[in-house]
Amino acid sequence: MVEITHFRISTNLGDAQAHAIARLGGYLDRKSDGLPGWQTLWKGWMRVMDVLEGVHLAALLYPS
Repeated sequence: MVEITHFRISTNLGDAQAHAIARLGGYLDRKSDGLPGWQTLWKGWMRVMDVLEGVHLAALLYPS
């Protein structure tokens, strides 16, 4: 007989994604820092979009 156990993941994936985007926007994540602001999140999001645009352009130039 096989016993199936369920594990609960304690981290929130949305929080981790927002944190990663904030880091791209210049958030340093020190102990004394508060939560990242909208401007920091926006800068990080724009950097993500720039990288995705570069990937898209590279795929157009070098199709596989």
